[in-house]
Amino acid sequence: MIRVFIIGDSTSARKEEHKRPESGWGEHIESLSNQEFQVFNYAKNGESTQSFINKGLFDTVLNQLSQDDYLFIQFGHNDQKIHDKNRYTHPYKTYQENITYFYQEASKKGAKVLLLSSISRRDFKNHKRINKKTLGDYPKSIKILSNRLNIPFIDMFKKTVKLYEYLGFELSKELFLHLKPGIHKNYMDGVSDNTHLNEFGAKIIAQIVLNEIKRKQLLNQTMDPIKSYRMIDIKRLVYVQKRSGRLHI
Repeated sequence: MIRVFIIGDSTSARKEEHKRPESGWGEHIESLSNQEFQVFNYAKNGESTQSFINKGLFDTVLNQLSQDDYLFIQFGHNDQKIHDKNRYTHPYKTYQENITYFYQEASKKGAKVLLLSSISRRDFKNHKRINKKTLGDYPKSIKILSNRLNIPFIDMFKKTVKLYEYLGFELSKELFLHLKPGIHKNYMDGVSDNTHLNEFGAKIIAQIVLNEIKRKQLLNQTMDPIKSYRMIDIKRLVYVQKRSGRLHI
């Protein structure tokens, strides 16, 4: 049995009921794969690499890691928060130092690490192109670190920028918490959140993660998605989702 541990922020976290319909991609990779594996999702809303260490959250994960387990690491959104001393990290200093610490400690346990850059925010400029600086230098920084330490890496920032631009300004809303008034009791009417995913969006992102793992052969064991979607397939799914409001993935 493959065991996968996920550490990160809200974009990958499993949600408590009061946060629904918000969802994280880490909730769905198990159900969207043909392989038998078990996911332990320790990603948590609001966490950065620094707060994840300081709160003892990484220690909890580390105590459970064993030989041949996998550790997926994706941070960045909250590391950006420069006015919050408990969460902010410098992209080329403390951010890289913290991720290196995660990697080294996991490796001591015999676990294998996969790094992922943060998914992009839906931050359009002039309704056409995603703002490539919406997450500062964190996506670039983790890519540099992965090359330096020779750690398997998926550039989810690049993949999601490409996805949102391909879908376009309006259709890309279907992936996020753009909520109609009077429907969702956990949120204010008319929420337009371009950072947090809804369930449909989280499943799409999870599908991309699985596609990339298979395409780049990043894990020793095969982790096959149930179906490998092309960009055009995803666009068709989003059109169906927009028309019906029902999950079709």
